[in-house]
Amino acid sequence: MIKTVFGNAMKNACTVLQDTQGDLRKLKCPPPSAVLTLRLQNLGGAAERTLLNALPTGNRKEDINTDHVYVIGLTAPTAQKFSILRSAFSTARDGNTDPDNKVAFCRRIDTHKKPSVIYVGRSKKLRARIAQHLDDKSGRTYAMHMGRWAKALDLELAISYITFTDKTDSLVQAVEDGLWMALKPALGKHGAR
Repeated sequence: MIKTVFGNAMKNACTVLQDTQGDLRKLKCPPPSAVLTLRLQNLGGAAERTLLNALPTGNRKEDINTDHVYVIGLTAPTAQKFSILRSAFSTARDGNTDPDNKVAFCRRIDTHKKPSVIYVGRSKKLRARIAQHLDDKSGRTYAMHMGRWAKALDLELAISYITFTDKTDSLVQAVEDGLWMALKPALGKHGAR
């Protein structure tokens, strides 16, 4: 019986992948948003609120079938800037030991020796998701939580996104995975949620 179940699961997975491949070939990728920027010293302030207010909420009736793939990078990225950023992140993550104030920091990706962006992700509620990455709160949500460790860095974020409407989950995931493989982010994880 278990052999039949696994066999059927493999056939179903092949069908989904073939359908997604066909959808990707036909996809006319929407243009990315304008790049939004934020100096890290302005985390938690009015500039952060302005940036967040420029992002779609995902809460409107017309947003019901939308999904966003986003990229968080640096303006004028260099290897030195990524080294500074990774070091500050590692210090915060390694010091995250207080059980009453635990933070679910995302992963540091050491296999990407020369990242071109900080993070690639996906969300239906983009404003809330970016806010989680920028916040300084503790919590169980897997995010960068930059407000806890990046405010002192003299760096500027560059955030852009693509909005997909009425696309399958597997298609949007394939786009996110493709961006992740091409851009080799410094932080995060590869694959579905």
